[in-house]
Order: sequence, then C-alpha cells, then structure tokens
Amino acid sequence: NDEGRRTVLSTVQPGQLFGELALMNENYRTANARTETGCELLVIGSRQIAALLDGASPFLRFWIEYLSDRVIDLTRRVAS
Repeated sequence: NDEGRRTVLSTVQPGQLFGELALMNENYRTANARTETGCELLVIGSRQIAALLDGASPFLRFWIEYLSDRVIDLTRRVAS
C-alpha cells in the first residue's frame, strides 16, 4: 500500500489464475504476486484472450467485461 505495508490478498493454488483482470480490461495489475516456493507458470497474453473472446457470443463478452469492471471497482474501494 502507500505506507509500504504488504497485504496478502489471496493464496493461489495449483491450477488457479491470477492477473486475469488486467488482461480483461487491458489495464495494469492491481497487485503484485510472489511465490513461496518454486513453481511453473503458464503465461497467457492479451492477444490470446482477445482471440478466444472473438469467438464468444456478444452476451458472454459483455458479461465478462461487466464482471471484470465490477471486481476492479470493488478492489479499488477496498484498497483505498
């Protein structure tokens, strides 16, 4: 935070995702990630996400964008 204090927001388990909101809205991440042990990561870029969404229905694209915006808004409110 602004005071230099670290807060653990969540712990990601194998097979889970992080950083997805930044990809959905083409924004910067709202948090940093650190590992407790060695791990393997699969990096998925915004172009790959866009290609997948291009094939999705308009409603599904709207719904994903809407939910992403809501989560980002709530995250900002909690962080301030």
